[in-house]
Amino acid sequence: MLAIAADVPATGVKLAPSFPHDRIPNGTEAQWTSYGGDVLECALWWGPLVRTSGRTARVLHPGRPPLTVTEDVAVSEPPVAAGLADVSTWLYECDRAVSLAGLVGALTAATDGLELEPGLGYVTSAAAYDLGFARRFPVVEAIPFSVKEMRAWMRRHEVTGLTIKKRGVRLDEDALRRQLKIGRGAGSGASAVVLLTRVAGQQVALVIEPA
Repeated sequence: MLAIAADVPATGVKLAPSFPHDRIPNGTEAQWTSYGGDVLECALWWGPLVRTSGRTARVLHPGRPPLTVTEDVAVSEPPVAAGLADVSTWLYECDRAVSLAGLVGALTAATDGLELEPGLGYVTSAAAYDLGFARRFPVVEAIPFSVKEMRAWMRRHEVTGLTIKKRGVRLDEDALRRQLKIGRGAGSGASAVVLLTRVAGQQVALVIEPA
């Protein structure tokens, strides 16, 4: 690939989204592309095909104009939440192309927010913004993750239907449901969406409203 690019100035190469940042050749553009939230590829561009050198993300959605996020709009070291008390009113989920490009700093900059934990692609903020490269969820409550805490919260709010999302934690959802004594049906009470993730290394449960 490098040999071809040395002979042919206008070269583009399609690579896997897992392409490591430390392998990006100098002077090229490494662009991660997503469509409808699914990451498709990382492409390397040389010479006249480079629009913005460095890491970029191209976000595509049906019926919307394309959006490009570059290093110019991202802080290199995004501020990170120090603990559960830093979780604010809104939770933003960064588009995966932006996350894989290492540009979550664009989301913290746009929202004046804090990254929950590096690498997870979640940002918390007190401000509400409509962004083309992130989804926004209202945060109902943030609690430490434990079966006891979750069961107590569900009992207080009469929750009998639970949608479980997770990122950055390893657990068996069916085993957790057995421990919580809740099935996959809605039941006769209220329903809730819970995101199990990490904040500053601590496993937490964020009760959110659907996007």
